[in-house]
Amino acid sequence: MRITVFLSSNPVPDRYRRAAEHLGRFIGEAGHTVVWGGTDLGLMKVLVDAVEEAGGKSEGISVGFLEQYTRPGSVMAIAQNLADRKERLLAGTDAVVVVAGGTGTLDEATDAIELRRHGMMSAPLIFLSTDGFYRPLQELLDRMHREDFLNVPLADVATFVETPEEVMAALHATPTSGVAEELMAMEPEPS
Repeated sequence: MRITVFLSSNPVPDRYRRAAEHLGRFIGEAGHTVVWGGTDLGLMKVLVDAVEEAGGKSEGISVGFLEQYTRPGSVMAIAQNLADRKERLLAGTDAVVVVAGGTGTLDEATDAIELRRHGMMSAPLIFLSTDGFYRPLQELLDRMHREDFLNVPLADVATFVETPEEVMAALHATPTSGVAEELMAMEPEPS
């Protein structure tokens, strides 16, 4: 399974480092490949270290202005710009996992939300909400649905979990269910 993981390249508190390390170990032990932003710093480094140490593979996709921070010796592609990077990170993925991160991670996650919402991506989207990190986003998206700003229930777009174990359980659950996939199957109406 190719699993795209969005997460921070910054040094962050230990609770997030532990969660990224555990997730990476589980991905590696399961023999999966992690697709990630290519930076060999922060949570990105922690995750990929754990994946590779546990026997998994990694494919980095960086961007020119961050090339100096790429992981030495890794399978690495360099995107033209951030938009190209996001597109490549999501191309052919079997699942997307969002770990704690900053505005770059949030930007990547909202792209995935929109692709799922419009039925343009069937890969499951799972947020690892360590210590409730993504609870405010989950509440905002729920409110958007309740107040008709989001035309599909959040559960049909994304799954929010609290532990790496729950991420793995969600990855192995049936990935195609819900409104987003129904939208993908709908034929356009003649005009």
